[in-house]
Parts: sequence; C-alpha cells; structure tokens
Amino acid sequence: MARFDKIAKVYDGFFIQYYYFLAHREIISFLKKFFKKEFSVLDCACGTGKFLEKLNKMGMDFDLSGIDESKNMIKTAEKKRGNDIEFKLSRIEKIPFPDEKFDLLTIIDAFYYFKDKEMSISECNRVLKKRGYFFIFTPRYDNFFQKFLLGPLAGFSSKVFFFNEEKDSTHLSFEELKKLAEKNDFELVKKKKTFFNWLLLFKKND
Repeated sequence: MARFDKIAKVYDGFFIQYYYFLAHREIISFLKKFFKKEFSVLDCACGTGKFLEKLNKMGMDFDLSGIDESKNMIKTAEKKRGNDIEFKLSRIEKIPFPDEKFDLLTIIDAFYYFKDKEMSISECNRVLKKRGYFFIFTPRYDNFFQKFLLGPLAGFSSKVFFFNEEKDSTHLSFEELKKLAEKNDFELVKKKKTFFNWLLLFKKND
C-alpha cells in the first residue's frame, strides 16, 4: 500500500474527505439502530481514523479500534485521534486481536483491495462475538454509469494520484459478496443499494 503511505499527510484534506463525509453520514444512519450503549467496533483499513472519530463523537460508550496496513496512515491516525481510539498496523488477513472481541467490524470502501478476500472474511468472523455484525460499504459495479464511466475515471485518477496500484483491486458483485460471506458463516440482515454503492450488513451465526 505504498500509495497510501505517500498520501497519508493529505488524506484528511477537503477533496478526499468531502466524499467520506457523505459516505460516513449515510453509513452511520444505516447502522444506527444496531448500536448499543456499550459496543466494541473494529474498522479495517481505517486510514486516518475519521470514521472512528465520528463514532467517538456520538456520545456513546464505544470501544473503538482500527487497523490499516499503511504505516503512515496509522501514524497520522494515532497523532490526530489516538487518545480514545486504539490503532494497530496490520493486514486484515491476520487481525491482531483475540477471538470474539468485537460487536461490529466495518470495511469501508476497501474490500476490493484485499488480496485474499476469503481469508479476510474468515478473520472477521474470528474476531467477532457470537451474533456480531460485519459491515461492508463498497462501490456498485452492476451499474452502467459506475462500470463504464466512473470506473475508468477512477482508474485514471489512481494513475495520477495513487501511483497506478488501482489495477490490483478486484470488485465483487453483490451476489459474490453475499455468497462469500455465507460461506464463512454470516447471514445478510440488511442491505441498501444507492446509485453508487452497496451497504451490506451481515450477522455472525451462532
């Protein structure tokens, strides 16, 4: 994730975070009814920790953690938001937390970057409590506009800003994501399809 190490210092800038401001607001609205007063959350590929910071400001007794494989993203997160949130440098395929620790695990706009997607979901299952929740926010590529217009634009942007590592990403369809989650002992409990994205919430089976 060399590209993210290089952009960590500017990742909280307006142009990137305006998109995430809208996305995070929609995600919190989607998940809000599932929150409890005492709730442990792990955000995977957390970047600089902005989503966790927003959860922290909700005034609930959340236990918040984030992992990311970019060293500079984690350094920035710890510097800006580390007082109340635990951050660790780690790949999702080997999450550095014990079994059944979290009530909710989130992956926001990052699942397509993970090389071993099945191992990633298996690790999510391992660290979630029984009946814990697993949330994915990911672009829709069953949408003509997204696939044939925004997709090439994102590829061009990645070459300019992210040093052409977008080619390593693999986007799954809703059905592919659902099948992979079910294979790893999750059941779909809520979904939302927007013009650009899927919001998918799964629950770990007993």
